[in-house]
Amino acid sequence: MAKKSSNSSFKLTVSLLVVLMFVSVFTTSSLMRSCFADNTNRGFLYKKISKLICGTNVDLHRSYYRRLGGNVLSAESNVHESEEFSVARGSTAKKLIDGSKDTRAAPASRDFDYTIGLTDIYSINKINLHWGDDGKAPNYIDSWKLEASIDGQNWEVVDFGGFPKEFETSVNKDFVASMLRLSGHSEEQWIGVNEVEIIGKPIQK
Repeated sequence: MAKKSSNSSFKLTVSLLVVLMFVSVFTTSSLMRSCFADNTNRGFLYKKISKLICGTNVDLHRSYYRRLGGNVLSAESNVHESEEFSVARGSTAKKLIDGSKDTRAAPASRDFDYTIGLTDIYSINKINLHWGDDGKAPNYIDSWKLEASIDGQNWEVVDFGGFPKEFETSVNKDFVASMLRLSGHSEEQWIGVNEVEIIGKPIQK
């Protein structure tokens, strides 16, 4: 009987060790993944343990693609913005990156030409161009072009097109840039853009 009891205890111990190893691997794997994810909404203890595993100098917000906010973006118009029909109505270049698809950047011209600056060199894998009604209404946006630059001197075309025929155009391309330039033209109407949504992450230094 003692031998059977000993065998049972041994099996139980082995089973517990297997379970503990499984939990340990799963937990460690989960925490390691947190080194490359957004921990903003994680619990206090999870963040502390994650910090111990990842290292004290790891910036958890630099390692994953995310929508870039106004804190890392700036925008200016290369076309004169009308005081009466653009500035006074709050349709300046800043509306291009304010995070809202309901606001609009429009210089009161048949051309728009905006430069978007980033605070760092970013790896970008997607850009959503929210045209608003100008993207669906005939005789508004006849052509558009998106360019990228690292130094502000040399520009490369990322994408271009004619009449969008849609409220939103997604540009799914991988490239590196510290500046973007979006321009458009209409033969008949004043045109603008509602929002430029940039998905990217800083280049690790």
